[in-house]
Amino acid sequence: MSRTTIALDRAVTLLMGLALTAAAVLAAGWWYDWWSWMPSAVATADAQQLTDRRWWPWALAGAAVLLFLLGLRWLFAHTPSRRVGDLRLPGSGEQGRLQVNPSSAVSAACVALENRHDVRRARGTVRRDRGQLVIDMRATLEPTAQLPDVVTAVEESTGALSRSLERPDLFCRVRLDVASSTGQAPPRVR
Repeated sequence: MSRTTIALDRAVTLLMGLALTAAAVLAAGWWYDWWSWMPSAVATADAQQLTDRRWWPWALAGAAVLLFLLGLRWLFAHTPSRRVGDLRLPGSGEQGRLQVNPSSAVSAACVALENRHDVRRARGTVRRDRGQLVIDMRATLEPTAQLPDVVTAVEESTGALSRSLERPDLFCRVRLDVASSTGQAPPRVR
């Protein structure tokens, strides 16, 4: 959640708490007749006239749609974001901050893997997973790829990535898939 969402949540919670407390005190005061300025009975004639008007169902439907949309907005604002922005690098001090965009570093590592003849495609993202930074890479290998060679290349690539980002809390997860075909169209029989 963003700071704005947290601040708004706290303000709305405070206001709702105060309003509900005031309503409870007024209801108790009315029930036990603590204050003389409160009426002993409630007149509902005006409310009934209001609800009998033609526009009332439409106004109520509009308010319901508005509350529904506000509720959806509130829910989406509270979904946890797994996206990672710029990372602060060690060596940042009073003179300034050193930051790096981890997505571009992961993209460069994926391009380095794709430059191999036995890797068809490589993609990666940086996410927060259970409080840890995780580089999640996925590579599709050619069916003829030699696994020990690919493992060595992946270890070199992720090692260079970890060294370049200089974050001890960064973990790499690499998934290797093998392509089902060589990528060439099968010959046609005539």
